[in-house]
Amino acid sequence: MRRFGLWLSLLLSGCGAREILYKEKPITYWAERLRDRDEATRNDAVYAFHVVGSEGGAAVPRLISILHEPNPAVQAAAAEALGEIGPKAKEAVPLLMEVVQNKAEDYLFRRNSIIW
Repeated sequence: MRRFGLWLSLLLSGCGAREILYKEKPITYWAERLRDRDEATRNDAVYAFHVVGSEGGAAVPRLISILHEPNPAVQAAAAEALGEIGPKAKEAVPLLMEVVQNKAEDYLFRRNSIIW
């Protein structure tokens, strides 16, 4: 019974469901920074995914939605971040394949999709 109480208190305190942090901010915060107008901020956000790697899987749905942004630099940053996450981002592959095959897409976005 004592173990159950400890487990329950840990669960209720949120210890089991904590999001990965980079620079004391959750990875979903960095996913939103990929949309930032400032290139340095976007680059920092991409680097956050480089650092956390496959642990950034919680942000995959947000990153996929960012692939639909009209700004090619933002799209490229999201594609690069998905590549850093790796296999946990496999649901993005069909969209990234479409990008690679669409010659009308921005070169940087297509390149980052291919690298992924």
